[in-house]
Amino acid sequence: MRARRFVLATVAWGLSLGFALIALRLPEPSHRLDYARIENRRGMPLRVVVFFPEPAGYAAAPAAVVCQSLNNPPEYARLLALELVREGFVVLTFDWRGWAPGENRQLLRRPALEILEADVAAAVAYLRGLPGVDPE
Repeated sequence: MRARRFVLATVAWGLSLGFALIALRLPEPSHRLDYARIENRRGMPLRVVVFFPEPAGYAAAPAAVVCQSLNNPPEYARLLALELVREGFVVLTFDWRGWAPGENRQLLRRPALEILEADVAAAVAYLRGLPGVDPE
């Protein structure tokens, strides 16, 4: 029984290592990252990360807001953001933790859904105002 567990753990470890090495070899689309601090309609500060495809695929690029869970850092949305960048989208994702206590959505003691709606509306407005982004 113990030997079987060892074999299974070794196989699982080997597969994990193999898949990690394959993932490292996957080509990443050329992109630029911009970090910005915006405010929602309540005046609450929020940090965002914007992925821009390089070179731009469109004169006015489509844009997307990727809204990951409140507890996740922006890196959790990276794979989806890069897939959209590969297709020519400008992608905005949130840094819910922020850099200061007032930016950290996990520390809020207020209705989270209302704040989330205000944050997403601010993100959409910010994207629409960026040069090279299709406001529609």
